[in-house]
Amino acid sequence: MVAANARLMAERRETELQIREKNLFLGSLSHELRAPLNAIIGFSEILASGGLAPDSPKREEFAKHVHSSGVHLLRLINDVLELSKVDAGGHEFFPEPVTLDELIARVADLLHTRLVRRRLGVTVDVKAEVAEVVADPAGLKQALLNHLSHAVEMASEGSGITVRALLQGPERFRIEVQVSQPMGLGTTHVMESPSLNLMLARRLVEAQGGEVGQSVDAGRGLTLYLVLNRFQESPGASGKVARHAVPAENSTTG
Repeated sequence: MVAANARLMAERRETELQIREKNLFLGSLSHELRAPLNAIIGFSEILASGGLAPDSPKREEFAKHVHSSGVHLLRLINDVLELSKVDAGGHEFFPEPVTLDELIARVADLLHTRLVRRRLGVTVDVKAEVAEVVADPAGLKQALLNHLSHAVEMASEGSGITVRALLQGPERFRIEVQVSQPMGLGTTHVMESPSLNLMLARRLVEAQGGEVGQSVDAGRGLTLYLVLNRFQESPGASGKVARHAVPAENSTTG
């Protein structure tokens, strides 16, 4: 009887945590969707009102705002769809050898325009022990992109971001995205207001048996991290799990 009551209490706490997380996420999502929608409506109303002269440079400027807000909104919607797919167990992972510094460079390139606009520098530090791992490149790239996107949003203009890859124990690797000068947000706000970026990253990583987290420290700033197995497994041709191995001569290069 005691064991049954304890189990029921644990299940109740888990349910309450899930409801709380869902409510926080929905609140964050509504905020993220509202921003680009308001921008699209506001700038398009100005353009449609006829209040600007045909040759006004403001017309092109406002049109660019509408376009960028539309692109941002589409990215948010795609993230929601991807999140739903992962939660439903419909996202497939295909591990293969991945060179981390190359993958990180590609992710940074995708954010080049935003980084330049906000005068943010990115430093990459990949330790030799994890120069090459076996992971699903698409899932890892998406999770890292979402972490770095969130870091760009949180970083003070003109500051720096460091992406660091290192060992975490003998079997796992860790990627940290560190913001040296985050904008004035306290630890509670950062930790308890999950953005769509971080929620999707978390689902993608946890679906592969990994973990994510974040911390705020006066000395290090804001750090987002993800942890995965160095050598992930994938279904073989026979349907059984096949383990990919990184050649020994490549495992310490970089």
